[in-house]
Amino acid sequence: MSASSRVCRASFALFQALFVCSLGACAAAEPEAGASSPPASEAPAEELTAEVQARVLAGRVSTMVQGIADAENAAFSPDGRLFVTGGDNAYEILRRGDGYEAVRLYDGVCNFTGIAVHEGHLYTTCAEGADLASSTPHLLAAKLAPKMALSVIYDFKKLGIPNGIAFDRRGRLFVTDFTPFAGKVVTVELAASSPLEVAREEVWHGMGHPLANGLKIYEDKVYMTDLTDVKVIPILADGSAGRVTVLATRLAVLDDLHVDARGILVGDFYGGQIVSYSHTGRMLGQTQALFRSPSSITPGRPPLVPEGTLIVTEKGALGELTSRDGNRVSLFVEESLRR
Repeated sequence: MSASSRVCRASFALFQALFVCSLGACAAAEPEAGASSPPASEAPAEELTAEVQARVLAGRVSTMVQGIADAENAAFSPDGRLFVTGGDNAYEILRRGDGYEAVRLYDGVCNFTGIAVHEGHLYTTCAEGADLASSTPHLLAAKLAPKMALSVIYDFKKLGIPNGIAFDRRGRLFVTDFTPFAGKVVTVELAASSPLEVAREEVWHGMGHPLANGLKIYEDKVYMTDLTDVKVIPILADGSAGRVTVLATRLAVLDDLHVDARGILVGDFYGGQIVSYSHTGRMLGQTQALFRSPSSITPGRPPLVPEGTLIVTEKGALGELTSRDGNRVSLFVEESLRR
């Protein structure tokens, strides 16, 4: 592990720690300019009512792979291959006998963040450098193959710290910029001639995101986490951004999220929980504090893991990269989390 890599990850830890301190001084985040909040009937209650308490659910958690420093994000390929990112590399998780093994995919060291599979290729982002202020934000890719290696295909020009990524139905790659108080969403269009070349990068939505983090796209809407908020931004017919809506606010640092037909799952980073919301922002339930800083939630896919399970990346203590406190990929067997 290089000294520059350690410093870069320590900078990530410092930024998040400062934001946690700021949370104690406010009761709730104010909506950004131009954003709307959910109607009162849909606004999530922070105090657990008897109804919500009945939905505080336990589950079984087991470690798949320990030793993924600052485990960050995960994505499955259509045929069930699992890829994850961490603080110094990206990995494929393979079955080995009764257990699992992580295989490095990058010949080098970089602070890896977002990850997505699209049209037979794996895409991921990372920030390389001694500290965040001077790091170089990369987009990397590789064609899916039995043996594969990621390579840098583009250096971002319009964002500072790449984080969550997802593709829309047009094939555009959306990326959040984690730069504190300057968060934004950019889009990248791949070249028609090659999925390993970038034709264009544009700022898609560039205002009012203090700490843009996780990002998913569902039914032509961008769902994202932004410090204490879950937000949604519609993708308009011309591909531009619609009006931002704050779906839910929680006195927490919200990390990555998953969105599907049943609703939204979000990682409460410091609370150690997975929280479930409806598409309108109504709180449906939450787990107990089962996780060490959950940074992403991804539904499991056979043949690697059973259907109905969740892959959870756990960072643990920020900047602490070698202990068994987090730094792992876990398998969670949910018990009707989103009934």
